[in-house]
Amino acid sequence: MKTIFKITCLLMTGSMIQALSFDGVDERYQCDQFPVQSGLDDAWVASVDKWYIPLWNKVEFYHNAQQFYGNSKFNQLSQKDLDNTCATYRENGTSVTFSAFGDQQLEYHAYPDPIRAGIYYWSAPDQTGKYEYVATSYTTFSDNANYVVTVCLWNDGRKGFTVGSPKSALDAQSFKQVKKHLRQIGFSSKYFVQYSYEKCNI
Repeated sequence: MKTIFKITCLLMTGSMIQALSFDGVDERYQCDQFPVQSGLDDAWVASVDKWYIPLWNKVEFYHNAQQFYGNSKFNQLSQKDLDNTCATYRENGTSVTFSAFGDQQLEYHAYPDPIRAGIYYWSAPDQTGKYEYVATSYTTFSDNANYVVTVCLWNDGRKGFTVGSPKSALDAQSFKQVKKHLRQIGFSSKYFVQYSYEKCNI
């Protein structure tokens, strides 16, 4: 299968002190279409062994934290848990394996749209281990060197994004370009979360 970038929708934040909740995170989508990046360098994507996520939004963190912990434990996450998320991920065919929250791992399945390049349908395991659809992703922006932006439309009507990078930190110019793009396609900067890997032992 042709290598097409499949970036996850993983997000974490270190700014929440109270119990996590979607209340007040008003990021919803009105339609299920987003622009897809043309000219994505598949060879570059395939060459990356491990991806970091230096920028994301709160919707992404909340949904993925729920996948790791389940609803009950998700509501009990502490500031320390959030500061030590240290998420990375690796791709292997249609499987995308995330490592976060210490030594925990979670495997998503990402299946490409048979007609439209850059679009993937994501499934995750439920409490019984059965995989079910959770989101659709769109690869919207990349410089084919430092980052790839992916928008994730979750099945509850909320929209998130991730910025995947082979680097644990982006330079100022890359951040500027990425944030401008995200605002242009309708994301609010007040929900942006920059994550630092300085304390991560990975």
